[in-house]
Amino acid sequence: MSLKEFVRRFYPYFRPYAGKYILAFVLLSASSLLTLLPPVLVKYIIDAGIKSRNQSLINLLALALIGVLVMIGITSRTMDYLHEWAGSRIIYDLRQHLLSHVQRQSMTFFASARLGEIVGRLRTDVNRVYSVLVNTALGAVSEIVQIAGIACFLFYLNRRLALLALVVVPVICLVLRYTGRTQRRLALDVRDKDVFLLDFCQELFGN
Repeated sequence: MSLKEFVRRFYPYFRPYAGKYILAFVLLSASSLLTLLPPVLVKYIIDAGIKSRNQSLINLLALALIGVLVMIGITSRTMDYLHEWAGSRIIYDLRQHLLSHVQRQSMTFFASARLGEIVGRLRTDVNRVYSVLVNTALGAVSEIVQIAGIACFLFYLNRRLALLALVVVPVICLVLRYTGRTQRRLALDVRDKDVFLLDFCQELFGN
């Protein structure tokens, strides 16, 4: 299944909660940008405040640092709440739809299907679908915003240092690409073994 088909098939379950997820993405972007400010403020506290013995500037920058940390906490916790609130309801809707679909199957289906596989899809596959569609997207947005902000800050401080840091980016991308494939393969193996274990336990205790 292509990514486009994957998103198209599961988008109707996310549509009722689109507003909350848009707000969560905005808060995530704001939180990611705010996390870049504390090192900058600490730099100015040391360079412009402590070295010049400017007590009023130190106090002002310290208050700004506290305010930034408070805003990071507020935005990140609000984002987490919206994410978990909407996520739990999406998982509920997916499981309810899947269970209703299973209940409409004929007796032939239940005679040939493994109970462990059905339970495994209800218990784990739904969570994995949600993780791919939402958690991966949230993590990607956070990383992209932070990487872009750090790159801009490095170019502002030292262009040579920024270019040196960017040299290793292609290598990191290749490593992540390789490890991502390995993780997907291992995840499928774990899922298959989990289904087999559920089916084995059902047969063992059922008989």
